[in-house]
Amino acid sequence: MGVDHSTMMYLPNYNFWARPVTFYPVKSQPGVPSYNARGIFGTVDIDIVAMDGSDVSEQRTILDILEREFAVLPVQQDRLYIPNECLHDAQLPEV
Repeated sequence: MGVDHSTMMYLPNYNFWARPVTFYPVKSQPGVPSYNARGIFGTVDIDIVAMDGSDVSEQRTILDILEREFAVLPVQQDRLYIPNECLHDAQLPEV
């Protein structure tokens, strides 16, 4: 019997950490109005030490989504509105 990792592991964590997000599908679905969904937003600092000893700082920002919650997956160049974390339980603004 197989293990459904999406339901058993990802979904409980997603239910706890996901934040409301408004998607503007300008690239994935041109002409379709914005829609509300949720995702796990995170930014990770990346520090790289060059061979000359200098330090290069970057960051990687991601929004994890559950594919099964989307009929058409968002793609790069779609736009997002992610409200402040203090608004996590607040109603999303009308778009």
